Amino acid sequence: MVNTIQGQTSKTTKHAGKLLPSFSLSWHIGEVFTRWLTGSGGGCKKDRAAQQTATRCFKFLRFCCEDEEELNFDVVDFSLCSPNLLFKFIDYSQDVCKLGHGGSLGYIDAISEMIDFRKLHGASEAVFRKFSATELYLKRARKTVAKMMRLQWTQDLDIETLEARGQWATMEELLEVVKFHLPCYENTVKYCQVNPSDLTFATKFVAMYLFNKVKGSRPMTYQYLTLDMIATAKEEGGFIDQKTLKTTGKYGFDSLILTDANMQVLDGYIFYVRRFFKPQCDFVLVNRNGGQHGKLGEIMSKLVFDAIGKYIHPTRYRQIVETQSLNQLTSEEQRILSEDQKHSSAVAKVH
Repeated sequence: MVNTIQGQTSKTTKHAGKLLPSFSLSWHIGEVFTRWLTGSGGGCKKDRAAQQTATRCFKFLRFCCEDEEELNFDVVDFSLCSPNLLFKFIDYSQDVCKLGHGGSLGYIDAISEMIDFRKLHGASEAVFRKFSATELYLKRARKTVAKMMRLQWTQDLDIETLEARGQWATMEELLEVVKFHLPCYENTVKYCQVNPSDLTFATKFVAMYLFNKVKGSRPMTYQYLTLDMIATAKEEGGFIDQKTLKTTGKYGFDSLILTDANMQVLDGYIFYVRRFFKPQCDFVLVNRNGGQHGKLGEIMSKLVFDAIGKYIHPTRYRQIVETQSLNQLTSEEQRILSEDQKHSSAVAKVH
């Protein structure tokens, strides 16, 4: 059910973009603009990102000047100097083409890039002055769309909405995830061989295990977990204070407490699996190249979905923990847990 809903959303967004006609990028302006985007002046974008930005701009230009057969800089400047056309384009893309808020922000950013391009490449003084009005409207449009997107997120993350979509799990279901994957992990550790797929699964399992059995935390907490922290924790009753990391000022890491069972799982991974990756760093979780492993939230989501058929990422896991705490903890315990589970790193740093 989840895949169906997500698939429909993805198809709708992609289809919305195709509904908007565009000038061809093969025009001279398209080639020059794309080349500028990939250069140092345009931010050294990758070819694919530059093509996407240019395509969005050319769709906006075609919307503003649909009767024009030839694209020239007069057409470009006319379109960019008209805030009224800008808002009409945004409204049309959302109301008629059903483009999502994220897609609208992408078009707004692309149009901003085109304005910067014209400022640096021959816009007249009169046009230059008019750009200031368009940029003001772009700024306001960006704030408006971002606000609408946040409101949509609030609605989409409502518990009743998630339950209706089959995306809300119970604590009992989540605790079954480890049991589901544990036999495979134990076999991987017991008969550990240099099999890339098995080794990768072991890393995924440990990441998911930490989220489910130790603490529903930010992915970066476990991404920056080091061997020294594990060794120190064994001498400190399982306690890990991650404020020792130099990145604490930016991320505000959590503190963790590992039980003997947690230590046993981590030791199995460190001593029997991790060494096959030929680690190039001191972080516990490493990728196939031996470097720091990222995207731990995606790893957790994949294994949870395989076990219970529900899409649960770390943020949603923390929501489930807090909701469950209402039935099982005292008011003071709920307050402490709520502070500890806050998604904002700034809040986590304070507490």
